[in-house]
Amino acid sequence: MREKLRRMSCIVYMLKVKPHSIEQITSRVNYITGMDYCRSSIEKDIQMLRDEFDCPIEKGPQKRLVILDEYSYTDKIIEWIEFYN
Repeated sequence: MREKLRRMSCIVYMLKVKPHSIEQITSRVNYITGMDYCRSSIEKDIQMLRDEFDCPIEKGPQKRLVILDEYSYTDKIIEWIEFYN
């Protein structure tokens, strides 16, 4: 679970900075973590961010994903832990 949370943190950071495609996200997460994750793992992370952490990930131009609204990943992690605690 720690690796998944770390990947999701990378994804949120990237999408808050600028829009990225799934391929770009996968490549960058692999670079940052030093691990090789497949596209489907990243897609599942993005879906979990949307479903469990209420992350406002939207599709922008050219099918690139982006977070336009204010979003605190740390606050959502704490909220998620408290809910399941």
